[in-house]
Amino acid sequence: MNKTTAVILTGILLCLAQPTRAGQDELRMGENHPFISKGDISLALQGSYFDISGSNASVLLLLQNLNASGSYFGISPYFIYSYRDNRSIGLRLKYSTASGSLGALDLDLPGSGMELSASDCGANSVSFNAELFHRSYWGLDERGRFGLFLDLALQYRSSLTGLKFSGDSSEGTAHTRSLGAKILARPGLEIFVMNNVSSIFSIGIGGLSYSISKNLKDGQVCGSKISSGARIMPDLTDISMGIAIHF
Repeated sequence: MNKTTAVILTGILLCLAQPTRAGQDELRMGENHPFISKGDISLALQGSYFDISGSNASVLLLLQNLNASGSYFGISPYFIYSYRDNRSIGLRLKYSTASGSLGALDLDLPGSGMELSASDCGANSVSFNAELFHRSYWGLDERGRFGLFLDLALQYRSSLTGLKFSGDSSEGTAHTRSLGAKILARPGLEIFVMNNVSSIFSIGIGGLSYSISKNLKDGQVCGSKISSGARIMPDLTDISMGIAIHF
């Protein structure tokens, strides 16, 4: 083999071993297949519900004779528009209610001689949310049937919570009215079950929040609180499933 042939073969091997620019971009970006096309408009409806109850339960030998129950229901319609492939913006509204009751509870701290009990307490809450969000999709297959997404949302929240309590020495009702704003993240999964119909599952994982709360008793303000913070963890009240129609 002469020198000219060796140089040519070496050049060919180097070209084959070196990925093309397109190949480099694909390695850098990953396999993000087209999932939602530019101009896609969809109307969706998601809902969530859970119910818990306990009777004569105990927790860590501290809470005895626990009789409690609670439920949560939420429904959220939203509109979304795709301004480019796999990128969308949307507007979501959400209405939710939550209620809980405590029939009986005994608290016993071993070695301290402290014993507390409560009974006939209840709470209920009604809230309304409005949010503007940006959604990024990640297609999982070439046919565009399965995709992951991530919502980054700016949310406004208004809620009213009522508490009813009774005991040996006092009983009554109190209310808390809260207004707040939140920046949150919500990942999810979307599957096209038909060409223009998809099913959706999502879960909120928290974010940055700011709220102003006022405590009311007999219609009069008896206290207020301003709170802010950051929390990154699954939100049980923001786990929902639903369906979307695409146009």
